[in-house]
Amino acid sequence: MTIHYAINSECGESSSSQSQTGAAANPQAAEDDLGLSRTQRRQIQESLAAEGFNPGPADGVFGQGTRGAIGGWQDAAGAEATGYLTEQQVSVLLEGGGESGAGAVEHEKPGRVSVTAWVDHDDKIYAVGERVRLFVKTNKDAYVNVFNIAPSGQIAMLFPNAHQKDNKVAGNQVVEIPPPTSGASIKVAAPVGRELIKVVASTSPVPIFSTMKMRSAGPFATLDADARAVVRDLKSTMEATANQEWGDYNMVVTTILSR
Repeated sequence: MTIHYAINSECGESSSSQSQTGAAANPQAAEDDLGLSRTQRRQIQESLAAEGFNPGPADGVFGQGTRGAIGGWQDAAGAEATGYLTEQQVSVLLEGGGESGAGAVEHEKPGRVSVTAWVDHDDKIYAVGERVRLFVKTNKDAYVNVFNIAPSGQIAMLFPNAHQKDNKVAGNQVVEIPPPTSGASIKVAAPVGRELIKVVASTSPVPIFSTMKMRSAGPFATLDADARAVVRDLKSTMEATANQEWGDYNMVVTTILSR
């Protein structure tokens, strides 16, 4: 099985709008006044990618792709989609940003379930043709969904899959995806770049996944849905579910052509 990890360049048309009303008459100038460092800009780009909004390369330069990602993130949060950040929005993204250089973020909302994920390369870098071994673990019994968001917005459901149809995972038990005895594997193919793997754990099944249209693609299925809509609807569903404990974990993997 081949999974394409690819973020080649900042892409897509900016969805930002240049509002000229009220205190936000010049959002670009307001953002400039914040004096963001290149490191902070890079962390913001990593956080946007972890949320499912592709800014392109995390290079600390806010180009067209990053502005479009910011606008999409603002729109999903119910804010004015200017494509430029306010001081409060910068604080949110920097607090939610990934570990330096790793792009991994763990969230626990609103309960006590926590989930983590890792791969067999500590640097999270893979060359074309190399196998990716993916592992997840929760701190208590939970229903786990793992999906991969491509730069194009295509979503591949990695877990559950054809070899692991039951997504209820026992607490503190390491699960490898796919299982080593299945004969299936995740291998990197071009184009190369950065790709988001998102893991969601909850104490009851997440209805948003069961209602989505899926297309079979070997051991894994692809979701017929927009990535931004999935992230937005997932958050809304989990936050609105009473007596639900849930957590999620975001991991960015980088791929290269060769070593």
